Amino acid sequence: MSEFDQFKAVMAACLQVDPSQITETVSQSDIPSWDSLAMMNLIAELEAEFDISFEVAEIVQFKTVKLIMDIMRSKGIDFPMSSKQVLA
Repeated sequence: MSEFDQFKAVMAACLQVDPSQITETVSQSDIPSWDSLAMMNLIAELEAEFDISFEVAEIVQFKTVKLIMDIMRSKGIDFPMSSKQVLA
């Protein structure tokens, strides 16, 4: 499983949505279940799954899937530059 597939699986499980709904363009306002409790769970699961840690300054930027992916890329996670390539 690619790191992007792992990421989508974690996001989907934490937000209780189908993995197909996890695209770079998705934001908190698009998914009703993306609330503060889901966010806490998401942070913990991403840190555990990818063996990384997020700083508070990074977490406050978690508004869209793309922003989360960009932060994770800066930590060495190898996502494709555009999920559209993977989803197509």
